[in-house]
Amino acid sequence: MKEKSKQKKKRVLIIDDEIDICGFIKEGLSSINYYCRYAATVEKAVKLLETDEFDAVLLDIRLPEKNGIEILKKIRSFDPEAVVIMLTAVKDLETAVDTMKLGASDYITKPFNIERIDEALKEAFKNKEYNIDPVDENIADIEAIARGVEARQEMFDIHSERVEAQTITLAHEMGIPDKRLRLWQIWRSRRSTKSITNGLIIKWSR
Repeated sequence: MKEKSKQKKKRVLIIDDEIDICGFIKEGLSSINYYCRYAATVEKAVKLLETDEFDAVLLDIRLPEKNGIEILKKIRSFDPEAVVIMLTAVKDLETAVDTMKLGASDYITKPFNIERIDEALKEAFKNKEYNIDPVDENIADIEAIARGVEARQEMFDIHSERVEAQTITLAHEMGIPDKRLRLWQIWRSRRSTKSITNGLIIKWSR
């Protein structure tokens, strides 16, 4: 029988082949009211996904047995609305873009701290609760670029003109047409408005 509590702990599965990182994340999140389990192998991760329920998954993109994208697809097959946050190195931008197209909620660049992970989880849970528009496949690559830019900013908010300007510059360098950039700007504006309407103040990744 589950114990009653004022606030139910969110259940998080950490999938990373580096035990030290799994332990670091588990210890940090457990100290701020999350329930965590971790898997250092794909086999164990799949077994946990099949036998347990989780509110979110933190998934390393680079795994020795399988690419994180394959695991993401597996997770989405269990739960199409699953909250999945990718853990990645900056050099994995192209892979991060692919994961966002497949429905990843966010990606966090290494090295990271527990505060950053907590913020990403809270944002993803709120977006899911209030049914805030997910990243459209046509703009997933641009949003991934924006998240990478934001990760390099010391302080910013959802109205940051600097982030938008740097994102557009990088997108142009990658050959992304203005038409898709305008779609991305409209999506971000709509998402920000929807967040404020629902009484949310969402700070994008630090």
